[in-house]
Amino acid sequence: MTPNLLLYLASSAAIGLALGFVFGRRTARDTRRIRDLEAHVEHVEKEREQTQAELAAARDAFETYRGRVADHFAGTSELLRDLTQRYRGVYAHLAAGAEALCPAGFAGLEEGFAPGALASGEAVARTEGDAPPLQRSGEAAAAEGPETPVRDARGPVDASET
Repeated sequence: MTPNLLLYLASSAAIGLALGFVFGRRTARDTRRIRDLEAHVEHVEKEREQTQAELAAARDAFETYRGRVADHFAGTSELLRDLTQRYRGVYAHLAAGAEALCPAGFAGLEEGFAPGALASGEAVARTEGDAPPLQRSGEAAAAEGPETPVRDARGPVDASET
């Protein structure tokens, strides 16, 4: 072998080793990065699955809540219907009592206590401005003195209003 050939082979081997070392380190670094990225992808995938499970649980809880709200309002509607029926019964009882017990005074109340006035909504409703103030009896006025205000359904009434 000639010295030039030996020098050529030695330098080729050295260059090959150097390139192999550089590519090997780079490949090892890339391999490590690939492993890190794969681990990160797995972690993100687990978080996504967990988030999906939490979302499904939240949707189920919301649907349960909506059902409970609907049931509550259906129950409230039933109770209000029952209350209305009972109120109509009380109203009918008062109308019958007013007619039976106050025949002379019932003529003035007929418009408000007429049968069906509640159901038809044609009864004359008093507004707050129309309500007469409650008067104190003479004994109560004397016992309470002039400083005590007269009260009606709206609250205290100024003495100038009575």
